[in-house]
Amino acid sequence: MRARGFTLIELLVVIAIIVVLSAVLFPVFAQAREKARQMACMSNCRQIGLAFRMYTDDHDGYFPMSYHAAGNSGAFAWTYRVQPYIKSRAIYRCPSDHSKFWDGDYESPIPFVGPNRRRLTSYYYNAWFRETKPYAYEVTVDKVSQVILFAEASPDVSPLNDHFHTWCWGSEETWDREHCYPHWWRQYYWDPVKNETTELNLRVHNGGANYIYLDFHAKWRRWEQVWWQRLPQVRFGSFDPNQ
Repeated sequence: MRARGFTLIELLVVIAIIVVLSAVLFPVFAQAREKARQMACMSNCRQIGLAFRMYTDDHDGYFPMSYHAAGNSGAFAWTYRVQPYIKSRAIYRCPSDHSKFWDGDYESPIPFVGPNRRRLTSYYYNAWFRETKPYAYEVTVDKVSQVILFAEASPDVSPLNDHFHTWCWGSEETWDREHCYPHWWRQYYWDPVKNETTELNLRVHNGGANYIYLDFHAKWRRWEQVWWQRLPQVRFGSFDPNQ
């Protein structure tokens, strides 16, 4: 007896079931894949935190320089300063960081004009701790477990940088007028409509991002958990060492 084949109706039912299952399962798989990337990024953060801990121990409590030190010399970026304490430069890149600047050959966007450069890192330094700031020395901060030292950089920020500028965030009343120019504020640092910075990748991992704190522990947080503004005492929430 000849075997009976599928009817068109049966075939369409099978296809419909596959489509429904795909619609249900693919987002789950994508979320699981991003969770794995988030954990790999967290591992990077912990290693960077450990490297900073060893660096400050060896340099009498002082933090490394940042990219603007010594005339924008790349040799003074924090990534180069802590390199002896890190096994692989691969930890400088988050697996979810797809910035075009990793490929090089892009002109640095204004205001950081300069030669074509590749992106240095996915993790940007809180510029309050740069060598020219009053908090460049570890013991000048009290609440080390509450202040953020590193955050994940936006894929669109200049590759000619290794830090973010919290004194250019928030309302005009909180700006550091000496270092934050009004015509840069909206374009490069802050979105007043969303009330959030444009320097950081705030939702790269399932609606949040990984942060390294001043006591060198790393933690996943949402933007709303790390930013607040209560004038005039606390300007930058978890980013302000003067809180």
